[in-house]
Amino acid sequence: MAFLDIVSATLLFVPLGFAAVSDYRHMIVPNWASGLIAISFAVFAAARWTAIDLEMHLVIAAVFFGISLIFWFAGWLGGGDVKLLGAVGLWLGTPYAIAFLFLLAVISAVLSSILLAVRWLSKSPVEVVPRVFQPAMRMARSGKYAYGIPIVLAALATLPRHFL
Repeated sequence: MAFLDIVSATLLFVPLGFAAVSDYRHMIVPNWASGLIAISFAVFAAARWTAIDLEMHLVIAAVFFGISLIFWFAGWLGGGDVKLLGAVGLWLGTPYAIAFLFLLAVISAVLSSILLAVRWLSKSPVEVVPRVFQPAMRMARSGKYAYGIPIVLAALATLPRHFL
């Protein structure tokens, strides 16, 4: 693994992890996390310029951003989720976009089912629940969903293939 691969992997995976934790705790995906993910792709593309089909990566990013922007207008996604999907789309390109979307759907369904079960089973006040689970309890009770978590999990399952 070349030095620029290590730099781009770090600039990719650290902000992805922070985005998931931030979305879980505060329901906010910071702009800088999505920005670093996009910058990490630029570093990766510079390191492997001949091995990358840049146009298709840009097309996938634009499609993901455009569709998720429509979802934002409808009130189904937050702005941070839209930017995160666009940044992750830069990395995917055509080979991994379908796998990512499939994993995103499956992980979202599983996490939604868990939140519905927590909402149905939970009768205790949020304060009684251990602190680490309080954001999940608030999400379950409010009906809101941190979409950054399944986005990051699907990305973590799909994106490491670039570095193999």
